[in-house]
Amino acid sequence: MCRYLNFLANFCSLLDCGQSDLAIELAESMVNQCPDLVVYREHWAQALWHQERYTEVRRVLELARAIALLSPYALLMLVHSSASLGHRKVALEQMRDFCSSNKTNTRRLKMKIFATAAILTALLSSMTNQALAHFPFLTTNDQGEVVLFFGENLANRTYKIPLALEKAEVRRIDRDGQATPMETKAVETESFKGMATVASLKPGEAAVTQIRYGVYHGSLLDYYCIHLACLIPIGDQPKPTKTDFPLDAQVVSTDQGIEVVVTFQGTPVKSAKVSLSCSEGHVEAEEKTDSQGVVRFANSQVETGMNSLLIGHQVKVSGEWKEQKYETGSHYLTITFPQESR
Repeated sequence: MCRYLNFLANFCSLLDCGQSDLAIELAESMVNQCPDLVVYREHWAQALWHQERYTEVRRVLELARAIALLSPYALLMLVHSSASLGHRKVALEQMRDFCSSNKTNTRRLKMKIFATAAILTALLSSMTNQALAHFPFLTTNDQGEVVLFFGENLANRTYKIPLALEKAEVRRIDRDGQATPMETKAVETESFKGMATVASLKPGEAAVTQIRYGVYHGSLLDYYCIHLACLIPIGDQPKPTKTDFPLDAQVVSTDQGIEVVVTFQGTPVKSAKVSLSCSEGHVEAEEKTDSQGVVRFANSQVETGMNSLLIGHQVKVSGEWKEQKYETGSHYLTITFPQESR
């Protein structure tokens, strides 16, 4: 029991910090050590479900169901995965099988329905929390000022700004790559809560900021923000904006769309998830970087107007920050850029 509780604590911490890759590895290792215990298979499926890898979720849970009965939570993941893959009839059959197998015991059925409803609520809450995660963004307002806010996406600008963001220094990077601080002011209206610069950017310039949020569930969170006044066509001068951030990305315009090169401490990052969203907050595309840290999005995926990129990278590192210990480091980078109609 102690072994399982230790596993569960580590597993939940990894998911809370957005490190689902490490959670998958942890659960899979426990399945290999204890192949007859369905609970580890269910957690393995849960981590896969967080990455929306529904085909693998179904495979893992079907194998688990061959060993023992699934918990209501696991059943809901199976039903949800089947429905997400477009197998709605299969999802309905799975739910009917669950109910029909308990018809002989009304009290037990009621208890299971109650538990399932509670788990469904938690599941939907988990989905909402995943979708509504907040990140800092740098972009521009209608007056041309650079603004910094904390929200779900570019369209959500009314969340109360954390203290760490209030203290953030916004820097201008000019066309020669020189960085200078920009004066900022606090702004709070019905449609916006955050910081705004006094001056605006010139074409070819960028605004950047770096924020250390703190330790959360054993992980040290660092946020990086970049706003590009315009995209530089590939091969042109000046070169794309380069920062001194540990997690960095170069974004250039191509004839086919945009190209993004992701690096961590100067080394290309393989399999980094990069999400592209439009000004209304809709996710237009998600891709993973190749072995060279490169990902590409087509013109049809890049909306006219302001766009944003969200990139995350987790590393194993331990230490202490402000008397709080951490065992991992979580790095998140947001980049905003305008796109003209093509």
